[in-house]
Amino acid sequence: MNLYILLAITVFISFLIAVNQRKRGLNFWPFFFKSMIAVGGVLGTIWKIIN
Repeated sequence: MNLYILLAITVFISFLIAVNQRKRGLNFWPFFFKSMIAVGGVLGTIWKIIN
């Protein structure tokens, strides 16, 4: 798995989480950045275990 693919998956999943939070009436950008950190950490850990 390429690092750019991992980054694209992280941004996409974070965007979906932030849109879901926006539908609930919360702010978009804070949840986008928080989910970027969380999803990036989880996917990075999984990537390290696989490789």
